[in-house]
Amino acid sequence: MTQMQQVQPHNLEIAPRVHVSVVKNFAQLGRLPQISVVEHPESYPMRFPVPDRFLSWGVSFPQYSPFYAESERIVEPSVLATSFEGPFESDGETRLPLNPVGRTGLLGRGALWAYGPNHAADAAVVRGPKANGEYEILLIEREDGSWALPGGFVDQGEEPCDAMIRELGEEALLFSEDKAASLKARATLLYQGYADDPRNTDNAWIETSAYLLHVTEEESEAMELCARDDAQRVRWAPLSHDTRESLYASHPQIATLALRTVKRTETLLAPYRNPQIHSLSELIKVGHIRIGIFGGTFDPIHKGHLEAAEAALCSHDLDAIVFMPAKQNPLKGHPPHYTEEARMRQIVQSIVRIPSMYVSPLELERAEGEPSYLIDSLRELQGQAPEADLFFVHGADTLEELSRWKDLDDCMGIATFLPVKRNEVQRDEVINLTSRLSRDEREHLYRAFVDVEIENISSTEIRRRRQ
Repeated sequence: MTQMQQVQPHNLEIAPRVHVSVVKNFAQLGRLPQISVVEHPESYPMRFPVPDRFLSWGVSFPQYSPFYAESERIVEPSVLATSFEGPFESDGETRLPLNPVGRTGLLGRGALWAYGPNHAADAAVVRGPKANGEYEILLIEREDGSWALPGGFVDQGEEPCDAMIRELGEEALLFSEDKAASLKARATLLYQGYADDPRNTDNAWIETSAYLLHVTEEESEAMELCARDDAQRVRWAPLSHDTRESLYASHPQIATLALRTVKRTETLLAPYRNPQIHSLSELIKVGHIRIGIFGGTFDPIHKGHLEAAEAALCSHDLDAIVFMPAKQNPLKGHPPHYTEEARMRQIVQSIVRIPSMYVSPLELERAEGEPSYLIDSLRELQGQAPEADLFFVHGADTLEELSRWKDLDDCMGIATFLPVKRNEVQRDEVINLTSRLSRDEREHLYRAFVDVEIENISSTEIRRRRQ
């Protein structure tokens, strides 16, 4: 996958290669495996040489006679873990799982915990850009002296993102439970799949879930670096080509993907930091992008809006949320209480330090007295960014009004509607609230329902408090 989809797993373009030590006159070894107890890849026996044409298990290689290596630690689950690469084959004689990439020149479990997939999670914490336009990445020094991204193995029953946050706290950063939850909510999945790692063998291999955490300079200054667990040191390093290429195992590709993703987000979505610019045409110059359009009067914007935007961003893997305040809601008989300038200023002030959140004055620029119909805005946005996936974020409390919206079918054809739960609205109530809609429209909303607790507060209540 070469398209840039920030929050969907990416192909790291890791070549189907494994770490192989080329030796001579090794084919005379007997067929019986020779057992070697190992603890680290450095203690592995010499790997049997595997030319590229014999990597695939589907290619006959009668001379293949590798050593068998296994750690003394045994923490094997009763059932083999599921692979991100799909179903994997097993050896017909030993019944051991076979590495989906192919032969590695070594049998057994090696230094890994279990046969089959060993799941890990890695954190690409990027800060910047700095004044000179450069970015930095958080690195730890491993026991072997190599530099790597913070990360480690996923415990049984643990979600990969939880493991990533746990490892980040154990190896590199000190943070509270609240900060951990905040970091998790902002984590972007970069890659999920096979990791080219020196610990891999024919029968055991590492698969990783790599996440991006993009923080500002100000945020990074508040982070307390602390090397613990198996990390010798921790530091911020320039995210340069030399730094990336020197990292451990598959981490160069992950770091490169993190840099590419951050640059795309900052460059292509930067126009939304300027409320005077709203064209989406720049967003798709480098590739595919998923944009959530958050419509409403925002009269004024409040914490519930921000929580709804963050919930939609995370639950549906969006690249960005664009707040699009309406000039005049056609279903309301009165104009907004705050002026257009005041509402724009309030939105900008609320989101200016929140990554992936932006604002557009598209609807505010309509002619005076012209109502804000969503279909008009979606058609214009679709024309500007025909390759983008558009999502329309709205509160679930508006479901009852949808049947009155202009050209609703056409709207749903252009954008996926994401109704975000308010405390008083449950998923099962969607059908009742949308009884006037067609069956397809109701199912569309039911499937996309963002089921998360949002603070039950309204703009009306905010205005009342400010009086």
